[in-house]
Amino acid sequence: MENTLFLLSGMNQTLPNYNCQTQKQFVAIIAEYTPIFSAQIGTLLELYKSPQVTYGPLDPILSNKDQFSSVYQMATKENFLAHGIIWLLLKFGWTWVALYVSDDIQGEHFLQDLKAEMIKTDAEQCIQCGAQEYPNDERTHCLPKPVTYLDFKDALGLSMTCTALWFSVVTAVILGVFVKHRDTPIVKANNQTLSFILLISLFLCFTSSLLLIGHPNTVTCIFQQVTFGLVFTVAVSTVLAKTITVILAFKAMKPGRTMRCLLLSGASNSVIPICFLIQLIICGIWLGTSPPFVDTDSHSEPRNLIIMCNKGSLFGFPGQEPA
Repeated sequence: MENTLFLLSGMNQTLPNYNCQTQKQFVAIIAEYTPIFSAQIGTLLELYKSPQVTYGPLDPILSNKDQFSSVYQMATKENFLAHGIIWLLLKFGWTWVALYVSDDIQGEHFLQDLKAEMIKTDAEQCIQCGAQEYPNDERTHCLPKPVTYLDFKDALGLSMTCTALWFSVVTAVILGVFVKHRDTPIVKANNQTLSFILLISLFLCFTSSLLLIGHPNTVTCIFQQVTFGLVFTVAVSTVLAKTITVILAFKAMKPGRTMRCLLLSGASNSVIPICFLIQLIICGIWLGTSPPFVDTDSHSEPRNLIIMCNKGSLFGFPGQEPA
């Protein structure tokens, strides 16, 4: 305060209301960093209509232009400290923090500003949660999505497992009956070889469906479609071979040796390896160009991250989303 009076008087002694230095005039006074000293100096300079520049933190008292019309605060009006504390609370999910503030009007104003910022709702600037996160009910911060997949312990997974095992057991029992009575006329008349191939392929079809259950990995993703595709192709081609055999049997009853030769040579059975080879080539091309891989689905269920097998090829599996 005394230095300010010396500056106003222009001498080494204080002479209120007098300026003894007529040639040199100051433009403004740079005040103290502490707001309380800036307020005291501002009260004095207000009498002389001399401007004062403060470089300390923004003080709401000094912002009162009716009382301090000549005080210019260089600090921004936005309270970055309060915003920074709120950002830390939201970022780390803190629900309790201890604050140490100065025991003065500045500390009280800071607590008021912090409380005013914390109770704000309907924010204009929102941060979108990541693909593997979802907002909480209050929409104040993001939570990680729990990982989910078709597990053996789930209701759907357990029911699918029981169904697959039941049909596998039934098929195995029928296959055992055919093997036990393989020398009987009824089994021989039913085309014994094709019946065995059909029952074995059906058994493998039911058991291969178990690959769809459990935590997916690269091996299971490959074997899911390849195994089922090949085995199911054998089952369908076996039924086709049986149908062709029946047709040839009726055709062989007519005069002519062509149909009879085809029936006796077992040409209808060649449908099975031909269809199997075609399916094997298709699977080889698929695995060589766009093999399946483990992927995550964050859109089907908003609060769950589903681990699934991406088939890879949009041409062969057009219903899936592109990776």
